[in-house]
Amino acid sequence: MSGLSADSAQRGAIDHFTGPALVLAPPGAGKTFVLTRRIAALISERQVPAEQILVITFTREAAREMEQRFLAMDCACRGVTFATFHSFYYHILKMSGIVHDPRILSENEKYGLLKSALDQMGYDKTVCDREDALGLLGLISYYQNTGKLTESVPAPFTSELIYRLCFMYQEEKRRRGAIDFDDMIYMVYMASNRDPDILEAYARRYRFVLVDEAQDMNDMQFEVIRKICYHNLFLVGDDDQSIYRFRGANPSLLLDFPKIYQGCSIYRLSTNYRCDSDITKASSYLIDNNKKRYKKDIKSFSRLKGRIYYTESPDEQSEAERCAGYIRWLMDNGANVSEIAVLFRNQSQASAISHALDSVGIGYVRTRKSTNERVSLFTFHGSKGLEFDHVIIIGACEGITPDRHAVHADEIEEERRMFYVAMTRARHSLVISVPVKFKNTPCRPSRFVMECAGRCRSKRNAANAAGR
Repeated sequence: MSGLSADSAQRGAIDHFTGPALVLAPPGAGKTFVLTRRIAALISERQVPAEQILVITFTREAAREMEQRFLAMDCACRGVTFATFHSFYYHILKMSGIVHDPRILSENEKYGLLKSALDQMGYDKTVCDREDALGLLGLISYYQNTGKLTESVPAPFTSELIYRLCFMYQEEKRRRGAIDFDDMIYMVYMASNRDPDILEAYARRYRFVLVDEAQDMNDMQFEVIRKICYHNLFLVGDDDQSIYRFRGANPSLLLDFPKIYQGCSIYRLSTNYRCDSDITKASSYLIDNNKKRYKKDIKSFSRLKGRIYYTESPDEQSEAERCAGYIRWLMDNGANVSEIAVLFRNQSQASAISHALDSVGIGYVRTRKSTNERVSLFTFHGSKGLEFDHVIIIGACEGITPDRHAVHADEIEEERRMFYVAMTRARHSLVISVPVKFKNTPCRPSRFVMECAGRCRSKRNAANAAGR
């Protein structure tokens, strides 16, 4: 965000004092700016003790960044609690005695448990690669958080087999005396239903609760937070960026907020301080195709138009080579390599672009901690919360994005939100790349490309821009 002064929409949210409130914050709208300044305003202008404020988000990185930005402010003071949902629920579990010193499963351990459960069900463990495992763990997570399965179940599984897999996975956890993050949410939720006093100490302490990325909450997370702070609940989020449906995230919570809290305040941030104007417009054209959402009129703060290119390649290998050539061209023309990202729907797409970058001597990494002086490679999910000067979206074809398993309307809307998130990571230039074939199978351009095509320079693709 440019400068330190708040625009009128931001100022309304910052100055909000008591009562439930929802802040709709589209990409680049300065939500962290609003959150940190509202905390400061509560303390310095409203004389709210810092110890009575809880700020909760989803990742340690986001919580740490918000705390650091708050503490860097002149008026800041220590005492505000910055936490993730998981760390906060872990604290509740320990302090309430629901469980004693629980052992939390790592991602690798969850993968191992899944393999063990599949083995007991008679499935060949070699058939389930890492990406398949992530999909199955997502189905299990969704079931644990909602009590039901998603509309679509991937072959060769059936709904009955997924129910059985969920049971076997839970049994394996119990046998090893371990829990995962979904268990923490469920245990706190159920315990607070049986004994409301479990949350009483937290409700007395935290008079003001601010939730970042509220669109990613599931029903149980929301209900627990409401029990802690019903009146002064301040949600900041964007229903258009809800992309974790596979683990139970429910964007309808934002849509239903005015019904749950009748008379609540709603603040609509409408300026995108990140993306140049053509990127802002194209992404808005795309997301306007979703039906279950708040309608928005988002304007770009930038006076630059930005660049959007559309390009086709014969297959994923030539697509990757072309992208690597374009990245080299960007670097030769002064682009900072750490400000270039390649984004894709599925992790399996990373192989071709990795090899292509290796072949021309361009460094890459796939983690948030190691993006300096390298091109960033991320899935759409992994790119959430990040931004780059230059973004290349590869594999923009039907069957990949939207994923071939997405058939129901809600699933297609989620896929469209993922593409929207990917597009809005770009500040100045965006390339949308389509392979004519993927893994020797003919591809059609994604419907999402068609929906935003009015802003794509179809006659001047990325290869032309690079002089190739």
